[in-house]
Amino acid sequence: MFMTTIPQFSSHQDESTIRSLHQVLAEQRENLTTLCTIVEYLKGFSQTGLDSNDVIKYNQKIQIMSEKQTKRYYTIDQLINTNIFQMKKGKTTDNTALVYGKEVRKIESGIRTLKLFVNDAINMLDPQQHLENRSEERIRYFEKRSAAIEAEMNALSKRIQ
Repeated sequence: MFMTTIPQFSSHQDESTIRSLHQVLAEQRENLTTLCTIVEYLKGFSQTGLDSNDVIKYNQKIQIMSEKQTKRYYTIDQLINTNIFQMKKGKTTDNTALVYGKEVRKIESGIRTLKLFVNDAINMLDPQQHLENRSEERIRYFEKRSAAIEAEMNALSKRIQ
């Protein structure tokens, strides 16, 4: 989708920046896997609702994921801003970290959206809350969008190597 604008890795680019972005991408993949696991579990309870203990357990996982995601956003922004600063100062002409960082940030935003939909589904299946149960809609959206995000991650990983 957006992958055509990303240049191949250049030897001039600081390799630690590229490694940091690869680490962020690996963490994103881990979060996507966790979300997929939660959704697979939720599918079995879309009509009956979740147990209160399950709601607490999954909300805690989502909360931990949110905290890590905030740190990742900060890391990505720092890497992008450092590359912009270096380019303005004439220290580098390579914008690989800038372009790749923006793509990683787009994927991060997609994962955040998926996380919100999973959280909605959990809350809709919570017996303590009296919300309209549209969890199946949320799960369908998740499945559709998670496949697209996973494809973007794979393409980006191959492109930057």
